[in-house]
Amino acid sequence: MPRCGNFTFILVLFTGISTAPAQTGPIQNASGHTDYTGVWAPVFSEDWGPRLPGPERGDYGGLPVNDAAKNVADDWDADIQYRLEGQCVPHTAVYIMRAPFQFEILQSDNILIMASESFEQVRTVYLDGREHHPEEAPLTHMGNSVGTWDGDTLVISTVNMEEGYIRRNGLPHSSKAVLTERLVRHAGNYGDYLTLIQIVEDPVYLNEPLVRSISFKHVPNGHLEPYPCIKFDFDT
Repeated sequence: MPRCGNFTFILVLFTGISTAPAQTGPIQNASGHTDYTGVWAPVFSEDWGPRLPGPERGDYGGLPVNDAAKNVADDWDADIQYRLEGQCVPHTAVYIMRAPFQFEILQSDNILIMASESFEQVRTVYLDGREHHPEEAPLTHMGNSVGTWDGDTLVISTVNMEEGYIRRNGLPHSSKAVLTERLVRHAGNYGDYLTLIQIVEDPVYLNEPLVRSISFKHVPNGHLEPYPCIKFDFDT
């Protein structure tokens, strides 16, 4: 039989894919909505570089940022994150889901909690039909989030966030940014995954909406670890 190099491997690979059972539908709770409950670990793909070692200063490729954003990033000091006064300052909701840490979801009919290992931050998403806080409400890193259902997908809208960044080299988002997220759960024969699709709109620093996705894998019986943040008292 003649040798065919990598073709045999490719044939076997595609044969395996074509004969595998199809994935099942989303897991639902007693209310008939998709159930996101559990611990989720990040899955890294082509975005591992910007999310783990971090992008180089001045790397703005693929992002619809304007000159004002570039000017802010050009003056950004990366060392601030490693000084004592910066080690406990969390990312905002725009970026914290891209951190290389697990997070846990707790869910009921009226509320969804997203607790992250990163800086031990907690996002609260209200599902009871309430409106956002008024624009003049105090800003926080996690902002004010409300959720609505679009079929099997939870759509989360977040406003009133502190200024933060969209890439870990100082490219900023302003306090006027609006974050829209869609949570899609894929549970089936190939595993149990969560896809988070983000749309960031910012009239201050973006020329057009920034769209990106993040993947997570369900961790059965998982638990969160304490975040290794150096806590100290400025008055001592």
